[in-house]
Amino acid sequence: MDVEKLKDLDVAAFVGTHGKYVNAALEQLQDCLPEEGEDFDEAKTEPLEAALAALRLAALLCTDALHECHANPPDALCSAAIMLHDHALLELGDARPDVQDAVAKLCCTWWQYGAENREFLVSQTLPFLLLRAISSSKAAHVKACHAMRGALELLDFEDASINDMKRMLLQAAICPAFVRRPEGRKFLACLLTVHPSMVQEMTSVIRNQIPAGRRSVLDAYGEVILRGWREAVGPCLAEIETNLIQNLMNAALHGSGQALVANIRRVLGELHRCKRLGGAGSVDAMLVRLYEPILFRALSAANAGVRRNALELLLDAFPLLDPEASTEEQDELLVRQFQALSDGLTDACPSVRVVAAQGICGVLNLYWEIIPSATTAGFVSRLTSQLAFDAAMPAVRVAVLEGLQLLVDNQHAQPVLSKALPQLAPVMWDPSPRVREAMADLLLCISTSRGLHFWEVVPLEVLLEQLVGAGAAAPGSSSVAQKLHQLLVPSYFPNPQEGAARIAALLKENSAAGQSFCRMLVAPFIHYMDSGKGSHQVQVPLEDILQLASCLMSHLLQHPPVPDARSPPRKQRNRGTGGGRDAAADGTEGRPSTAAGRGGRGKRKKAPAPAAAAGSSAAAGADAEVPEEEQEVDVMAVGVQEESADDVDTAEGQDGSQQQQQESEDEDEDADTG
Repeated sequence: MDVEKLKDLDVAAFVGTHGKYVNAALEQLQDCLPEEGEDFDEAKTEPLEAALAALRLAALLCTDALHECHANPPDALCSAAIMLHDHALLELGDARPDVQDAVAKLCCTWWQYGAENREFLVSQTLPFLLLRAISSSKAAHVKACHAMRGALELLDFEDASINDMKRMLLQAAICPAFVRRPEGRKFLACLLTVHPSMVQEMTSVIRNQIPAGRRSVLDAYGEVILRGWREAVGPCLAEIETNLIQNLMNAALHGSGQALVANIRRVLGELHRCKRLGGAGSVDAMLVRLYEPILFRALSAANAGVRRNALELLLDAFPLLDPEASTEEQDELLVRQFQALSDGLTDACPSVRVVAAQGICGVLNLYWEIIPSATTAGFVSRLTSQLAFDAAMPAVRVAVLEGLQLLVDNQHAQPVLSKALPQLAPVMWDPSPRVREAMADLLLCISTSRGLHFWEVVPLEVLLEQLVGAGAAAPGSSSVAQKLHQLLVPSYFPNPQEGAARIAALLKENSAAGQSFCRMLVAPFIHYMDSGKGSHQVQVPLEDILQLASCLMSHLLQHPPVPDARSPPRKQRNRGTGGGRDAAADGTEGRPSTAAGRGGRGKRKKAPAPAAAAGSSAAAGADAEVPEEEQEVDVMAVGVQEESADDVDTAEGQDGSQQQQQESEDEDEDADTG
């Protein structure tokens, strides 16, 4: 059809002249369609197809003509559109969807233009659009329903004849096509604004979907509630606040199952998130108005589950502030909330203390700058000095350590944390593996921050002892050992050049820790070869490990261990684990490395390098008997200090004199005995 020619067309005259063909097509259609209970006469197939084609062309022609006259269509065009609406939508059933789509497009276009008599094109169009969108789940059909959402105001929801329409609207509320798409959620939000009875029906539908709803569905219902609350006025607004939102708050407070409570909190989470986006003062006022009568009473309830649920809701909605209230009233409300959080830390129920510890750290991370310094310091002090050593349940200690991870990267909190975190050093010896693993995670977070140092929280000696103990069963099998090894790799093996000397110093000073460290370096590759799966995280590339092994082998070949003549044969044959013969003779077994200087750069901060690695390079340079070529090859020599030849000769001379003296005493005893 040439739309350009319609610009010069007299629409009124054209429709008046040819509108009779619409009536003729409808009459022919009625004659061809069989009556109820009768079979279709195949002889009427051709006339039926001609009538349907005529109706489709008439609908398309009316739509194109409407684009030219917009809001002032002629009476003849209105009559033709009304006839098509009344007889060519629902009455055709599934006979010709193309005809129904053309007529529905005409009615939607008429409504969008706001043309006269558009209210006569609603009664058949809305049910057809709903049925088509629900059955097909196509985005275009959902958008068509959204385009006609304003027509819902024309429906009489108090009349009994609206029940079928209500059922279709409620069916759309649980249809995935409407819940997933933004236009569908906007359409569902309009259902909360048309009539209070519809708000009650929607409340029942949403409550029934919450227990088994997915996260995306729960988020969608939260958006529907928020949008409907913003658009509603009068009785609908009051019904949404009291019957829908506040009832969900009560259910979240007194729900028995944790899964159900979590789902309800997720629906309410859209309201809580909106208040943090700014410019949502009305949402703040509404939350204060609905929470204040029920929340603070639940915080002091006798049931521990109710107290836990109330504390979770308070943390989700924190801070509750009414922008319309005076400054004194706002300060008083804030004091009540801080007192409730403080009471949660000392609650008799461990599960309440878990929620309080995690939630307070999140609140401090978000609002550290606006919370009084005395309050923040008091919370951090109680967390690190009391709850971190809670003997009732390991979950409380884990919650504290996980919560402190949120504060590590907060620059405003780091001055307070630098003084409080060293109190957590004994936690590395906690009997619970979960607590030790959470402490290792906290140290890893600290290692990536700029203002804090993990070796100031837990000394290196303790970390090395834990590395030995945690990895004693099987290298890499303990998650605590893996995380401690990940923490120490940048310090002891920053690169192949410096790593060789540092590991040599570690093996000399603490042979057990050095052996555990080296075993865990190769554990990921051994596990991969054994199981074919790379579940362990590779900290050091394989080529660097091979270079380290080559340096160790060349050093052992060039500098074999010197047997200690002062030790009795029984001691020389002893194959004790951990320290080794040389370490036991030097008295350095189990002694942690000391701090002196820094090594190369790494992703995480590296602890100060071992002192032996710093001072041994000078000793290696002073050894004049080692050729330069051997010094370049023997990288490990910089980490080992050998005894001088004079000391060895002196020791052998002393041992010889002692042996002669012992033989003379034995001869005297034999003579006396004879």
